[in-house]
Amino acid sequence: MTHSPETPPIDFWWTVQGEWAEPPNERRGGMSGVQRVTLEDGTRYYVKRQRNFTFRSLRYPLGAPTLLREWNNLQTFARLGVPTAPAVAFDMRREADGWHAVLVTRALEGYISLEEGFSCARWDESERARILTHVLEALAPLHTAGRKHGHLYPKEVFVRPQADTVHVALLDLELSRRHLSRRHAARSDLRRLVNSLLGRGLAPQEFDLIRDAYARKGMPLPGDFNRR
Repeated sequence: MTHSPETPPIDFWWTVQGEWAEPPNERRGGMSGVQRVTLEDGTRYYVKRQRNFTFRSLRYPLGAPTLLREWNNLQTFARLGVPTAPAVAFDMRREADGWHAVLVTRALEGYISLEEGFSCARWDESERARILTHVLEALAPLHTAGRKHGHLYPKEVFVRPQADTVHVALLDLELSRRHLSRRHAARSDLRRLVNSLLGRGLAPQEFDLIRDAYARKGMPLPGDFNRR
């Protein structure tokens, strides 16, 4: 059980109800979904709930909630200086019908996903280059540590451009893990991100910006790194 002292106690998050962000995923007797919860002071949170959504590993041979893996990755990203949605609380409990887990993050107010920004042509060419540069700066510590995000699609990368900077936050960290090398970690993530953005108007010079930025950080990517 872990929670921020500035927020309600963990039992509150187990019982509070909100609007489902999308219909929960139900399969093989399990359930996983995300609710939006707004407190009386107007602060918004996202509450992930799971029942019998588990993974197995050497450490957890009998299984544990996949939200535990995401919570651990949130802590790892924080240590590496990789921005994410602010982590608020996590708990997991073994009940008669299996594992239950809850994970809470603060809502990203004023942010927009790369998916929405590119699809709606929200930014001009110079602003897109500025945003991509900050996204790459946010990703670099992760890849330098030999870790990959593992699910780096535009909908998982959120940005909040301001006059003097661009704030970045990465979501959906459940699949993040160590890779064979820094270069392979970067190639795996950026191939997925670039391929997705190409269908949303990514320009050739923006492709070059990504490749050149990583070359300067000692993680050169081949010219065709976006090909499967």
